[in-house]
Amino acid sequence: MKCISKKRIIVSVLMVAFLLGLFVPRYEVSAASKKARYWAQLFGPDYKGDAQNFKTIKFKKNKLVIKASLKKGNNVKVYSSPDDVNLKMKKRTFKISKKCKFYAGGAEDGINRISRKEFKSYTKKYMGSGLALIIYTNKKGQIYKMVMKC
Repeated sequence: MKCISKKRIIVSVLMVAFLLGLFVPRYEVSAASKKARYWAQLFGPDYKGDAQNFKTIKFKKNKLVIKASLKKGNNVKVYSSPDDVNLKMKKRTFKISKKCKFYAGGAEDGINRISRKEFKSYTKKYMGSGLALIIYTNKKGQIYKMVMKC
């Protein structure tokens, strides 16, 4: 009977492990770990229509607490898309990242960067106006960008 060397055993074990690695199914990254875009209009609490709407918006330290029916999409490069999913009216809490950037603007002036304090005052001032508010979240689910536009 032949004696099998240690080298040959190690090579054969590594080959089996390599081949098993090739045949293991690969899973896609879940939707929760991708970047996302949420948006709706600032119609306010009195709005009775069926469009996506923010009823309340509150800034609490490093969190944004909203009660809204939103549209959610994974393509962060566009404002809205036909693939967006409608989310029902419910209270949602988002963590705001330390590097979050706030923007506001319209068609004539373009979109300009503003401070967090200004953005907070604009959301109170323009609630009920129908302006669009877009929230961008990163892979951790934290808000990294917020845009208010007409």
